[in-house]
Amino acid sequence: MVALAQPIPQEVAVAEAVRSLPLPKGVRLKTISFDEDHSGDPAVYVIFAVSKQYGLGPARIRSLTALRESVLRAFDGLGLDQLCYVRFVDVK
Repeated sequence: MVALAQPIPQEVAVAEAVRSLPLPKGVRLKTISFDEDHSGDPAVYVIFAVSKQYGLGPARIRSLTALRESVLRAFDGLGLDQLCYVRFVDVK
């Protein structure tokens, strides 16, 4: 019998930490993935989809930067060994 894939505790902890953060208008969490970075080290990629509807002025840049910093602080609080990368992509 094939066992169902169960998320490991660190994946659950990262997902809960990221999902608990307030998001700016027009931003949604797209994916959280665990992989290796360009140097082969373990990494977590948190990707947010950002709507162009709200523009990309200075205030918007500040709100996205604050979100990125919040994700990194939450990740640091978990005490994991992986690096965390936060990316923003267009809503599609």
